[in-house]
Amino acid sequence: MVVQKKDFVDRVIAATGAKKSEARPIIEATLEQLGEALSAGQTLAVPPLGRARINLEKDVRGGDVITLRLRRKASPTAP
Repeated sequence: MVVQKKDFVDRVIAATGAKKSEARPIIEATLEQLGEALSAGQTLAVPPLGRARINLEKDVRGGDVITLRLRRKASPTAP
């Protein structure tokens, strides 16, 4: 299942109770900064998401393909 940006924004708004007009620019700026950091080859340490670093990067026609390695803490419900 792919979560589109619209659905992602709606989920954040539902979880926070923020107004859409206030939350949307903040969410979009956050996503932009995450993308820029990854494109620059930086490792992201963003709890509770986890630690993300580039595992593989290649240039293809139309853009870059970046494969990430995401390390997360085990969930408390996991065996």
